[in-house]
Amino acid sequence: MTNTPNEEEFNYGDYDLEETVTPLSADLALDYVEVATQDDEAVHGLDMPGDAPRTSREALSVAHDWSKRRLYFGVGMCLKTVRQYYGVASKYGTAEECWNATDHKVHVSDGRDIPRGVPVYWTNGRAGHIAISLGGGLCYSTDWREPGKIDVAVINEIGPRWGQHLAGYAWEVNDVIVWRPDVPKAAVSLKNLKRGSTHEDVLQVKKALRKKGYKGFVLNKKFGIGLLRAYKKYQERLGYNGHAANGTPGTLSLKKLGFKVLP
Repeated sequence: MTNTPNEEEFNYGDYDLEETVTPLSADLALDYVEVATQDDEAVHGLDMPGDAPRTSREALSVAHDWSKRRLYFGVGMCLKTVRQYYGVASKYGTAEECWNATDHKVHVSDGRDIPRGVPVYWTNGRAGHIAISLGGGLCYSTDWREPGKIDVAVINEIGPRWGQHLAGYAWEVNDVIVWRPDVPKAAVSLKNLKRGSTHEDVLQVKKALRKKGYKGFVLNKKFGIGLLRAYKKYQERLGYNGHAANGTPGTLSLKKLGFKVLP
């Protein structure tokens, strides 16, 4: 199996990566080819060795690399190709079977509402289709311009061109969760995070530090010497020194703890 490309090789923007990618018009797309199965390994009971599933970011790196190298995956092998982006083993024979089995479905009618890095599904009562979203209404799809190869396509053009219904997106491929929605970040205010202050924000910072293994303070709303010392160690761990590692929370260190920072 092709190794995951080094993510540092790519620049991730709102749409895509290190080079300009132009989605092809539906007028230049191929006709849809109906096949009995979209994953021949699933039919033959084979499996794909590998570690845990890749992140959605890693999966997009793989899709970009394979598209750029013009690798051939076989006509109608959309499910096999997409599951390999994520590093997921074979299970279902078609994208439609895979969609029907998902537990976390999000039905959408407009491809521009589909987030980046998530598997996108189409249904047609038979095999269906699957691709990976680039965000902004684009996706990497097999068979769009060349049989068995990967190109950037406009999500909203695939259905009309191929007689498919855009079902939406799901967290899973072959019952394996490969994407999760972003969890909203908790907000804390710098003005509430001074030594001697008592506030809910102090407790949230203490909980976040405790999850990272820092100790020496009580889990309450009081900013005391224990928290000051622990936060100083955390700042030093981040590479700060001198006045920048004085134990008083700052914007950058709080963001690295996972918080949205307010004045």
